Amino acid sequence: MARGAGAARARAVPFEEWAGRHARLVVVVWLHVPILFAFALIRGGGPGPALTAALPVACCALLASWPAPGRAARTALVPLGLLLSSALLVHLAGGATEMHFHYFVVIALLALYGEWMPFLLALGLIIAAHTVFGLLVPAELSPRPETAANPWPWIAADTLFTLSAGAASLSAWRVNERSRARAEADLERACELEREAVGKLRELDLAKNTFVSTMSHELRTPLTTILGYLELLGDEPGQLGQLGAQAVEVMDRNARRLRAMVEDLLVASGVESGQGPAEFADIQPAELLEQVKDDVQAKATAAELELAVRADDDLGLLFGESEQLRRALGKLAENAVKFTPPGGRVELRASRDVAVVRLEVADTGIGIPVDEQDQLFTRFFRSSLARERQTPGAGLGLAIAKRIVDLHGGEIALTSTPGAGTTAAIVLPARVPATR
Repeated sequence: MARGAGAARARAVPFEEWAGRHARLVVVVWLHVPILFAFALIRGGGPGPALTAALPVACCALLASWPAPGRAARTALVPLGLLLSSALLVHLAGGATEMHFHYFVVIALLALYGEWMPFLLALGLIIAAHTVFGLLVPAELSPRPETAANPWPWIAADTLFTLSAGAASLSAWRVNERSRARAEADLERACELEREAVGKLRELDLAKNTFVSTMSHELRTPLTTILGYLELLGDEPGQLGQLGAQAVEVMDRNARRLRAMVEDLLVASGVESGQGPAEFADIQPAELLEQVKDDVQAKATAAELELAVRADDDLGLLFGESEQLRRALGKLAENAVKFTPPGGRVELRASRDVAVVRLEVADTGIGIPVDEQDQLFTRFFRSSLARERQTPGAGLGLAIAKRIVDLHGGEIALTSTPGAGTTAAIVLPARVPATR
């Protein structure tokens, strides 16, 4: 990680980032042009001297804006233009001490580049200028007589403060640079760990699906045999006696339930999720609802529920795999029956809206807690109410329904109000009816 942080510090600022910062600093240089011109006029110079004062800075700004010189040259032109502005402001102010603070502002601005070259260039130019002018024309740097008589203390103090300001800005820049490098290295490491974790989770998910698929196939084979022999025994109830016939009926019912769970596992793992367009055909939505009603009528009657179908006219046709859509709607209807108290109502509805057919299963049941509704289509998820009521189920029904609907290019959604009921809706593309 330390090596990565060092590499991050050694990298130059990306060109796009540098270009943005450079453009803003060039604007600052351009702003000094009218400032110098106006200040020269205020200090008693005519238009000629004012133009002479502003022209060098304008040339620096113009060249820094021109892409031909290259990145390094354009970067160097900015501190040159700003330092010329500082020197001219001090000169025009007659060496007023207040104007020297402009240098410190320049140092802070150049730290925005995040590079050493403009920073060190500015410091070198400032120190050189102060030394040369302090010895040759000390009155240009300070109007005080004692400074003109003995410029060395002033040069030493000014250089010391300039270096101190530069050191402070450098330190702040380096601290921020190192912190950013560490943050980038930590982020990269975290991303790498996350990628590894995602890879392992995918491997585990694949292994789980493979295991579920294999075991489901292995379980289905003996179950088919068991059900076959149970059917044979059920064909001769007289030879079994009343107790034997009841035992066969119980075994047959539970074996079929177990086979349904095995098939659910296969569908949930994607093994039997439809065989593609070759098996798709036209489907009458109203007939599909009637089939689902027949499938769950016995359970609804046993639960003392009213089960109804309501289909609009002119529904058109659906194009899909009839058994799979019947399975998806059946899962929704079974859930509605399981979670609706006696005396309630479950309604299967179909309606047409332009290019889609909407199939709904609505109930007056116990509903689903709001904070659990976003997890309903997750495999093996069971709501807290289902666990409290000890309602049988593996938590696969909604996940299977969603998978089937997705394979048909549709959408599935569920809205529920705790204590008031639930409505599950499947929206599928409608097939335009053939012209008579």
